[in-house]
Amino acid sequence: MPALRRVRRDEFNFQPGVDVTDITQVKGLEFDYVVMVDVNASSYPDQHWARHLLHIGVTRAAHQLWLVSTSEPSVLIPTALRDGGRMTLGA
Repeated sequence: MPALRRVRRDEFNFQPGVDVTDITQVKGLEFDYVVMVDVNASSYPDQHWARHLLHIGVTRAAHQLWLVSTSEPSVLIPTALRDGGRMTLGA
């Protein structure tokens, strides 16, 4: 993949491409698209610190947010979003 970068210690260059980093590096920043991986029960348990990190991650997306879970999704994710993001309006 061209322009794939691992960002460490706030070394964002904001050039076109894909930046891979951890949530602790993105507080206060905004990105067009955000993909969060392993948003599962073991990575984001029902604990204050996990809720805080998840909030930081999901609020970075300006246009699209993708949450990927390879096992049981975190209980911090609303039930309506745990079924592939399909929600019934008016339910």
